[in-house]
Amino acid sequence: MNQTCLQCINQNLSCCHHPRIIVTYEEICFFKKQGYKIEDVIMARKYCDEESFILDWKEYAVFRKNGENYEICIKKNKDSSCVFLTAHGCSLKENRPLGCQIYPFWVVENSVIFDSCNDFKCLLSSFDIHHMLAIIGETEKSIRLYYSKFKNSMIKHKEILAKILPMLSQT
Repeated sequence: MNQTCLQCINQNLSCCHHPRIIVTYEEICFFKKQGYKIEDVIMARKYCDEESFILDWKEYAVFRKNGENYEICIKKNKDSSCVFLTAHGCSLKENRPLGCQIYPFWVVENSVIFDSCNDFKCLLSSFDIHHMLAIIGETEKSIRLYYSKFKNSMIKHKEILAKILPMLSQT
């Protein structure tokens, strides 16, 4: 984790306080293999259409439960930080979920964009997108690759994830 991200973490400004990091089936399996209880690290979060500018998002990352729409997300601590966040950064290190590796960027129509529509203030936001990516050691190509893996996994495992949803706590 780079110094800029650590500065954000220490000021409670970071992406690690983002309310909705979606997880894939492979990531859930990884958590289980590492000995985590799924109910301690994953939750069902109510989804509303106004939150997403990704047009096809509902097709692959939103699930129905009791007539409501939900996403399967990483659980948050009481201070809204990620359950995997420590004072030294992410305890998952190189095994961070794809959503974490992508964020605060996203891919829309094959273009990498900075997701500036959230409540946190990223210390990188004053730079152009290429400079931001360089600071965190990523490229547009790597972000597109993470996004492709994420989307493909969500599509491939949609039915399995839908079966996991009822077992999760809700927010």
